[in-house]
Amino acid sequence: MFLYLRVNLCGMSYNGKLTKAKLVKNDEFYTKMEDVKRVCDRFIPYFKNKIIYCNCDNPNISQFVRYFLDNFNAFGLKAVYTSDIQTKTARFYSSPETYVEEKLKTGEFGSEEALDILSKSDIVVTNPPFSIFRDFFDVLYNSGKKFLVISHLLSISYNNVFPHFVNREFSVAESDHGMEFDTPTLKETKKKLNNCIWITNLPNDYGKVLPQNPDVVFSKDKYETFDNDPEVININRMKQIPYKYEGVMAVPITIIEYYNKGGFELLGKLNKPIINGKNIYGRFLIKLLP
Repeated sequence: MFLYLRVNLCGMSYNGKLTKAKLVKNDEFYTKMEDVKRVCDRFIPYFKNKIIYCNCDNPNISQFVRYFLDNFNAFGLKAVYTSDIQTKTARFYSSPETYVEEKLKTGEFGSEEALDILSKSDIVVTNPPFSIFRDFFDVLYNSGKKFLVISHLLSISYNNVFPHFVNREFSVAESDHGMEFDTPTLKETKKKLNNCIWITNLPNDYGKVLPQNPDVVFSKDKYETFDNDPEVININRMKQIPYKYEGVMAVPITIIEYYNKGGFELLGKLNKPIINGKNIYGRFLIKLLP
């Protein structure tokens, strides 16, 4: 039988040893204004009287910073803070045109200086480096702050992230299966990444409704099971989910796009599923609610 991964929260902490060497050049993807605006506009009511912290953002380049400065008065912001590893500076905007700049030792999001700024902020909005998202999430979660950040679909499966998602401590604010970024440090100045997601712990009604078609009826000959657990059926696409099926199903990780709308229980992860002796992509385990 598969050992289903149940939710087990444990204390996580930033190791404080990240260096610029860990931020490889091809991890420098800059979010376009059209994407920043499309998603952030849905959360405008929650920005009022708040201090926004863009803690992975060069203020001279970041469209997140530009977005909040352009709308500083319209949103009723209290302040905008920035820090980044490139310029090794922090900026504290009290208005769109007025800021104080402070030199930092590293500019890393988990440094003592950045954590001090984080403690004085209300909402983190940024696009962190995907390669060190595990560390970023620990810093974010331990701060207790609100956030709206970009990540990759697979980050939900990380051991330090997944339990918080299952417990609905944050949700998917949008999924984008072809998001284009500016990449000035690469030969190609633009790059499209598949399976990007925005996640947030702000109030959020985004999500897809899990399909339940009465015409999709379960029968053993239609659904494959796993080599070491014939009781779990494999689902390759959500539209294949049998109507009112009462057993456990292993579904693609894209099920996270449906979780916010409910209708099923997320039981755990299946990291190395095998069917007929062949490995397939990791799956999440779900069960429909009555």
